[in-house]
Amino acid sequence: MQQKYGHPYWQAHRADFHRALLERARELGVQVHINSQVCCADFNFPPKVWTLAGKEYSADLVVGCDGLRSICREMLVGHGDPPRETGDIAYRILVPVEDMKPHPDLQEFLKSPAINYWMGPDGHAVCYLLKGGNIYNIVLLYNHFPS
Repeated sequence: MQQKYGHPYWQAHRADFHRALLERARELGVQVHINSQVCCADFNFPPKVWTLAGKEYSADLVVGCDGLRSICREMLVGHGDPPRETGDIAYRILVPVEDMKPHPDLQEFLKSPAINYWMGPDGHAVCYLLKGGNIYNIVLLYNHFPS
């Protein structure tokens, strides 16, 4: 990545990334509201959101990270945008590195950290270290709509 794009490739466990964002937001004095389901948004400046509880919030920035069934995305694009069935099913396994160390066939994955992937018909696997090299993340994807 450094050679091709001039920047390193970084990866982080989602929970660690969320924690880092939350900690930095609090350091900057950002007020965080939880259990506040957004039901409506106005993206004009200053942006505003309204919650199901009837509260209105205005801010310099609204981050709509409300997931697969995103209300924010639908309001931003101006039409319904329901999830679409892709056929992909993902299984995730987190393996403590300590459990891998006794197995000689797994040493290469620990000595030379990299993102490893295997591609096959209708599926693939992606594996890499997380949590400072203490957890090995394995994601197995299978498409149940065969090609």
